[in-house]
Amino acid sequence: HTLISQILTHYPQTKSAPADYDDNTPLHNAISKQAPLEVISQLIQLKADPSKRNKQNVTPILAALDHTEISHSL
Repeated sequence: HTLISQILTHYPQTKSAPADYDDNTPLHNAISKQAPLEVISQLIQLKADPSKRNKQNVTPILAALDHTEISHSL
């Protein structure tokens, strides 16, 4: 996961990359795929918006509630 952190550090625009067809942001996807906390923390440090809603009206914070360890880090 060091590689992911390096990518996020060198290409900070990744945190605001275009959302997918469901309006999921990179932060939504990281949480839903249960990415390591290091990756999620890096996205948040790069100012990814944890309150951005997708087409289902779900924010990354709400999505994280399904994952206790992740929700505590937000």
